[in-house]
Amino acid sequence: MVKNWIFLVLMLMPFWDIYAYAKDPAPEPVLEDFAYGISISVEGEGAICSLDIPEDVYRNVTRSDLGDIRVFNGQGEVVPHDVKGPDPLENIRKQPVQVPYFPLYAGIKNSVETKQRGVSLNINTDDRGTIIDVRTDGLDQNDQKIQAYLLDLSRIEEPIEAIELQWSKQEDDFNIQVSLDASADLNSWHRVVDHQSLAELNFSGQTLVKNKILFPVKTRKYLRMAWPAAAGGRELTGVSAIFPETAVDSPRQWLNATGKRIKSDRAVYEFDAGGMFPIDRFTIDLPEQNSLVQAIVQSRQKMDDQWHDRHHGLFYRISVDGGEISNDAVLLQPVPDRLWRMESHSEGAGLGTGMPALMLGWLKHRLMFLSRGNPPFILAYGAASVSPSDYSMDKLISQIRQAGNADLVQTAHAGDPFIIGGVDRLKPPEPPLPWKKWVLWAVLCASVVVLGLMAIRLFKQMNK
Repeated sequence: MVKNWIFLVLMLMPFWDIYAYAKDPAPEPVLEDFAYGISISVEGEGAICSLDIPEDVYRNVTRSDLGDIRVFNGQGEVVPHDVKGPDPLENIRKQPVQVPYFPLYAGIKNSVETKQRGVSLNINTDDRGTIIDVRTDGLDQNDQKIQAYLLDLSRIEEPIEAIELQWSKQEDDFNIQVSLDASADLNSWHRVVDHQSLAELNFSGQTLVKNKILFPVKTRKYLRMAWPAAAGGRELTGVSAIFPETAVDSPRQWLNATGKRIKSDRAVYEFDAGGMFPIDRFTIDLPEQNSLVQAIVQSRQKMDDQWHDRHHGLFYRISVDGGEISNDAVLLQPVPDRLWRMESHSEGAGLGTGMPALMLGWLKHRLMFLSRGNPPFILAYGAASVSPSDYSMDKLISQIRQAGNADLVQTAHAGDPFIIGGVDRLKPPEPPLPWKKWVLWAVLCASVVVLGLMAIRLFKQMNK
């Protein structure tokens, strides 16, 4: 009996070896596996390259997650890459604005003394409160020392983050403490910044300049900045207002989807975006002025997918006082759907004649890759047989940002698309022969045969 079991195991071992080899990983894709390519030119010598993914990539990939793209170097090797999702907001900062400033001299101390000496300070403003003239009368030569500066912010309506100062150059070091008082009418003043350091230090050929004053509170129309004697004869030569960063919508790409009317009892239109773009907003441009329509907009990725509702609401195009107003764009969570559909619930009464236009807004992904090997680098895309890569550069990029090594990331630029393998690479490959199942079935059948032989042999032995 033991001999029979040993015989069975020996019979099955070759089949298990064959099945083990079937689990080998797929080979790394090569350039010829892809339909199209785009040459990438790199500026500088940073370790990581950054590229906005071109529009043609979205039109020809076979996966909505952009998993069928690769970056090849000049030796034809795949280099590590990562795709970063689009950022719907970006931080912008308004350009600094020059601030008018006026010196206030040491001879102006208090109203009693200045009256006795015949000294007067005249500040003239226009209807908006802007200072147009500051004149000091009656000062002798000994009083021509600046003790403060008057800063006019009356024309600046936006919040200010800081002011930046420029002063006359001298050879000796410069380190003073200043304070800022604010006023709305040049009569009542209150302290907003106290003991703020300004400095210009030189040592061993290096220069340290600290010339910004941050504002912790909302600034009034006028500022008065004390200017101590320790300034050593330096005078202001310029004052700039620095504005804070503000988050605004990132500039989007817009495409006009190709559309046609579908024969139906209602006004139904279908549109093709022409690719797997990450759509995050859309609008309907009605064909005629003074049109109003209640409609539902749907989308799907493929022809055999179910339609998904994206928006149900009112779309309009109205003429007002020689101008025109229309509905705002509808905001969405990004969807890579290619096919879109609009169905009017107004039975055509509010739509007018002509074809409505579906305008789709989207943001580009950012491609990050290591500049390993020699150029030229090629972005290859469109390969139904290629699976997503398992590269991830999140940790590396995060460490670079934390360390402030911005020079390690360089900007790359995309060239014109060109054909590599053509449209045949976009077709799904023929399903492979299910030889793994065949091997398993062969093992099972062999096991049945061996067990049958063992049963027959055992039966004969029992009948002797």
